[in-house]
Amino acid sequence: MLCFLGVLSCAEDATQVVVHFEADAVVVSRVSSIRVGVGGDESTVEWKEFQPDELAFPFYQPMHPRSEDATRSWFVAVELQDATGVFARQIARGVYVDGQRLEYTRVFSEACLGVVDCGDAGTCVEGACQPAWEATEAPQPSGAMEVEVPAVQMMAVDWTEVPESELTIVPGADEAGWVVLASARVASTRANAESGAMLRLVVNGRVVGRGGAFHTGDTVTLGPFQHFTYLERPSVEQRISLEVQDASGSDAVVEDARIVAFPVPPEAEPQFVELEHDDGQDYTTVPPRLEGSEYETPTDELLRLEVTADSEPYLLLAAVGGTERPGQTDLYLNWELDGVPLHAAMQFPRAAWTTAFYARVVQVESGGSRLRLLAAGSLGEGSRVSHARILALRADAFAPQNDFRMPLTTLVAEPDMPLEADLGRVTTADTAGARDYVIIQTANVGSRADCPVLLDFLTDDEGVSFDHQVDTSWLTRTFGRVDLLTTAAEEAVVFRARAVSPCRTQTRWSSTLLLELP
Repeated sequence: MLCFLGVLSCAEDATQVVVHFEADAVVVSRVSSIRVGVGGDESTVEWKEFQPDELAFPFYQPMHPRSEDATRSWFVAVELQDATGVFARQIARGVYVDGQRLEYTRVFSEACLGVVDCGDAGTCVEGACQPAWEATEAPQPSGAMEVEVPAVQMMAVDWTEVPESELTIVPGADEAGWVVLASARVASTRANAESGAMLRLVVNGRVVGRGGAFHTGDTVTLGPFQHFTYLERPSVEQRISLEVQDASGSDAVVEDARIVAFPVPPEAEPQFVELEHDDGQDYTTVPPRLEGSEYETPTDELLRLEVTADSEPYLLLAAVGGTERPGQTDLYLNWELDGVPLHAAMQFPRAAWTTAFYARVVQVESGGSRLRLLAAGSLGEGSRVSHARILALRADAFAPQNDFRMPLTTLVAEPDMPLEADLGRVTTADTAGARDYVIIQTANVGSRADCPVLLDFLTDDEGVSFDHQVDTSWLTRTFGRVDLLTTAAEEAVVFRARAVSPCRTQTRWSSTLLLELP
């Protein structure tokens, strides 16, 4: 049985192969039509041509053995055409495995543009002709994984994938879903309040989070990006990556970027909600607040999750992106549990999109609890939020340690005597056998005008630093870092966060959260 995507409806047969096709942006820009050929081998191929409005990247091609004969082989070819003819081709082949659904991914890369004369059984790989790619074995379900992205400085006027930032999840049958976490330091090499580099988190071509750096005056410092998403029982491979843009035309700098992904066991009983935008937009507009209203006490509800549970601790992951039109007062957002704010309001400055990630263990009341995202917009139109989501997981599925500190703390230091503040500390278990841990560190910090704050997220005294300096009094930012660590037997690792400042600093809240993976 042959199934052309968009032409035939293919049943979810037990024996099946699905090949995913992706393409670099420069390749996609040239496509005028796509030809897909499917068969048992190159001599039995049946072709179908699609126009861009019928089939677009990324897409997938499902295949089933004829007569349900799992001993048969499969063959798929995809040709991309522009006004000059075929300019790119990919060919893949393999065999079915009885009773299994196998999934593979092939990519049309820029390096293979124009390399099409590879014979009937050849294909382009890394810019050169090679024998058609052959699937020799079934992909195995992924476990927890991480990609540490090399530092890069690059021009990206349009959204461009960050080199070596890709991570692919092969889902398994026994998972409730997957958590995907990302953090990085990002900046534009051009400093002014109206511009800045931005990152976005992408899953199978879908943008699931965005945010960037905020620069003021002549200061250029690497700002925070952090976000997460939840993939509920994915049935196909999930390709995760980061993309960067600096619309000012200057170079963007990305450092200390990480993507961490881990499966969620069914016993975690995940409960999830995300903000749906109206009218085809990728953001939601926050209603303007009235003159004289209290801006640091958000009241407009944007998102709600009703957690159904008995009285027990739950792991809460929440994220949101926000922006404010320059010249207006700032946007404030807050997460609330059963009518009580979980922290001091997060401030989103008058600049490009910025992100805030919140992670901690909370107590859910008997009969359930209500989690909400509340907002206080600017005095005029212009406040926007995007990619807001809440995930609640039973805490006992991950044996979490959480050092959460919320009291508004004001630190005062002399210029020649910098003050160091401990913002949280957790330690892995010193037990026999290796363990996998995920560490999530977040903090909301502010300072007075022209006062630098050094914020460190450390693993055994080594880690990531943020230099927070602004020219507006008490502008706060939310900083974050994620990491995946495998410890050896009888090894204890200390994670901690600290703030160092030579002047007056506020720490509004901080959370150091350690999860032990099943």
